[in-house]
Amino acid sequence: MNEVRPTSGWARPPRSRGDLTGLQQEVLVEAFESVSLAELLNWCTPSIDGPYWNRKWRYVPELSAAAVALLDFGLIEVLRGQRVLSLQDARAVLLDPSNWWSFDRSDRSDEDEWSKLVDAGATTRTDDVDYRLAGTDRGKLPWPQSEQRTFSL
Repeated sequence: MNEVRPTSGWARPPRSRGDLTGLQQEVLVEAFESVSLAELLNWCTPSIDGPYWNRKWRYVPELSAAAVALLDFGLIEVLRGQRVLSLQDARAVLLDPSNWWSFDRSDRSDEDEWSKLVDAGATTRTDDVDYRLAGTDRGKLPWPQSEQRTFSL
């Protein structure tokens, strides 16, 4: 997956999408589609692991960090149902891996991975809380000048 630029490394808020990493750009774009955390994980997983839900846990830390960086600058927000969560609650949601992924005991398409997860005590999520990302007005960043496209007929 892509490099994640930590929030603390930014001297100023991003002014264009060019100030974001590729992964942060993807998270921001998907937030404007009101994507759930699980859907985002599904879409951002490299194709080699795409068909295997139980392999996707590996990508949660990078996605979480990218989303937290965007949240910290007010580019996205986190919703539970129709309610926008406070910054503190939203950060807690994004930093909790169980909100992105849980073990699926019925997915035995990769027996080795399934066995490792069982041995490690991976748990299956029992609640159905659906956290979603949403883009904010501040998150409507322009593309950098060098990437702006002009159309002519």
